[in-house]
Amino acid sequence: MHTLMVALMLAPLAQAPETPKGNPDEGNRPFRAKLCYMCHGDNGEGGFGPALAGGRGLSFEQFERAIRHPWGVMLSYTEEQLPDQQVADIYALMLTKPKPAKDPEPGDWHWRRAPSTAALGQQLYISYGCGQCHEPENKFGRMWLGEHAKNVDYEYFAKQIYEHTEKYPRGGMGNYSRERFPESVLKEVYQWMVVDIGMRASIGAVVAIGEQAGGNTTYTLSINNRGVKDVGLDAEGLTAFVRLPAGTKVVSGTGDGYQGVQPLATLGLEPGLALAPHSHDDSGRVERPKQ
Repeated sequence: MHTLMVALMLAPLAQAPETPKGNPDEGNRPFRAKLCYMCHGDNGEGGFGPALAGGRGLSFEQFERAIRHPWGVMLSYTEEQLPDQQVADIYALMLTKPKPAKDPEPGDWHWRRAPSTAALGQQLYISYGCGQCHEPENKFGRMWLGEHAKNVDYEYFAKQIYEHTEKYPRGGMGNYSRERFPESVLKEVYQWMVVDIGMRASIGAVVAIGEQAGGNTTYTLSINNRGVKDVGLDAEGLTAFVRLPAGTKVVSGTGDGYQGVQPLATLGLEPGLALAPHSHDDSGRVERPKQ
């Protein structure tokens, strides 16, 4: 008679990953570095985005899911951009903030809606949240596009919006969802931002402190185009200005095109559009938020 011995191998039960312990003292740094406050308010009181103060009644797991896989128009952030520990620190910080009133007034947007007279693309750009971080005319985004201008078409632009972390895996911007930010809307934004008002040349400047003698200091201003060679936008006829502390006296200046000392107002450095935030009468008067 043969006895069949069956050995049962019991696999250890899979353990769920531990929830990181958040530190509210560390939460403010990523909360501001990732510009969360521009949508959710300086103290999580809400604005363009919902209030987070008091935790919004969410468990940590729900809070983290809202960052990795948002329900609304919010961008999604990867673990490489915003590690679990930083998410836990932000969550812990929000738990220290007083909950809003039961029926709170909606918080102020960092940048208010565009005037009704603004182009449709600009109105959508702000109402879908882009303008909260990038300002009403997206001067920096248009500059970064200008560095690659000859390669920029709608497909290139859409990839920066929907798959941003492929190019910038640790960048500050997450990825928009095609369901929440449909292409019909994005095409209007593209028409306004890239075609109508256009990309900008990426011009940088460096001021170097040189020789100091007899109470005088020599400064050298170097200007360069940061665009990709033969791809980025060219720029000609630039006006460069340096803000001087009160009481500074310019003894002399040299260089092609140097035009001497001028008050800032004479250089015409006003925005090219009437931008939000604006007065409530739709006059388009620029009213920048306190920084």
